[in-house]
Amino acid sequence: MVMTTVKNELSSFDPVPFEELVKLPILIVDDVHLLRQLLLNFLGKEGFENIHIAVDGRDALQKIEEIQPALVILDILMPEMDGFEVCQILRRNSKYDNIPIIIQTAMEETGERLRIFKEGANDLLIKPVNGAELVARVKVHLQNSLLQGRMREYQERTSKELEAALQIQAALMPDASKIKRMEDGSGLTLGALFSPSSELSGDFWGAERLEDGSLAVYSVDFTGHGVASALNTFRLHSFLSDGNWNWNNPSEWLQKLNKRLCKVLNVGQFATLFYAVINPEKKTLKYASAGAPPVVYKASKEQDAELLETAGLPIGIMASAEYPTSELSFEDGTELIIYSDAFIETSSANEDVLNDEDLRRLASEIQSMQSGSEKIDHLMKAFPGRHLDRLPDDLTLITVSN
Repeated sequence: MVMTTVKNELSSFDPVPFEELVKLPILIVDDVHLLRQLLLNFLGKEGFENIHIAVDGRDALQKIEEIQPALVILDILMPEMDGFEVCQILRRNSKYDNIPIIIQTAMEETGERLRIFKEGANDLLIKPVNGAELVARVKVHLQNSLLQGRMREYQERTSKELEAALQIQAALMPDASKIKRMEDGSGLTLGALFSPSSELSGDFWGAERLEDGSLAVYSVDFTGHGVASALNTFRLHSFLSDGNWNWNNPSEWLQKLNKRLCKVLNVGQFATLFYAVINPEKKTLKYASAGAPPVVYKASKEQDAELLETAGLPIGIMASAEYPTSELSFEDGTELIIYSDAFIETSSANEDVLNDEDLRRLASEIQSMQSGSEKIDHLMKAFPGRHLDRLPDDLTLITVSN
């Protein structure tokens, strides 16, 4: 089904049959009646059926508004408003800036010809116009215009579909209301940020409040970004929604997920992942990792922050891989910062990437903050890529504190 759809989309960009071209509206603009008739005859004999006439620049702008031409054949030297001014007006209007314009002129100076293209014309015909050359160029520009229009429509439709898919993807992750419910139920403070680098993301995170009051949190980063990696995040969410998971056991949870993904991922596809279970009553942190970036852990205000060992084989590579559980205390005041590698690998023109010392310092700075959103805001102010128009990789950032 997918391959058929792609083939159908690509076929719309094949050369356009001449039978379609002859029906497209063409506007001839010239103040000399004889020259207008000459061009009209050249095109009419070739079979073009939808030809319109304008007698000067002002008439041309009115006709363009009325007929929405697919091509304009424009004379330069006309009274009141010349061809240069018509070009300028059309190119300043987003509604008409893609209409191909063929200029017909008797100008011979190189500078004058260069101005024709500078003002936005697509092509140039020297008077007296040769009929065969006129027809050939009209066909080429109509063909290109129609194909470009189809491409723009395809890109706009694809962009809307990808935007909708991203909204669906984001909806699968905890929103502000779910985060609030999990905080109320566990007594922990949770903050999160998800920022895709393209239309779809390979990053994904989730959190679940367990029956014993624990909070389970995971962050996953599939290879690449875009459609292929995003589809894998949908797969992961589907797997985790079947209700048959031991969320309290990080090792068992991660090994089961790895086996499931090994069956469906293509060669070369895998994911890094960090999974943690925080029990606020027992004040414990249990976690397992599959090659995720080091997690920042600060046990108390008095103790220095440390980077947890998060090595391990990424999931989706080898079904027999094991992921042992580690356990630490999670007393009042403990701070945890989980992030995808974009947080420590992104730099800007003025700032280097965040290093280990930066991460330890940031953990101390956010420890006294009351809300998860406040903690995330502070971390993002220190993020070197915060001013970039587009990140080079997907970014996920999570804080959990007691």
